[in-house]
Amino acid sequence: MSAAFGLALGQISSASQVGANWVVYRVVEKQEAKPEELEKQRKQTEQQVLQGKRELAYEAFRSALQDRLKREGKFKLMPENLKRLGSPT
Repeated sequence: MSAAFGLALGQISSASQVGANWVVYRVVEKQEAKPEELEKQRKQTEQQVLQGKRELAYEAFRSALQDRLKREGKFKLMPENLKRLGSPT
């Protein structure tokens, strides 16, 4: 997608593969970057990235702990209790 920054207004890109799909795009508008806006958004963006990393780390920890406890025979899933609590898992 970085090629889009080199296209002129109205220009159409060649087909590019993105994952399992292909995209073709046309440049309809260009806006110059505004450093003051980027600085304003910096803290919010940093917080979002940190929160995402925390969630990934917690999920990796939880999953590894659950796997280890299952192997050791110390983890037992009780579906009847989960239903009573209203949890879907």
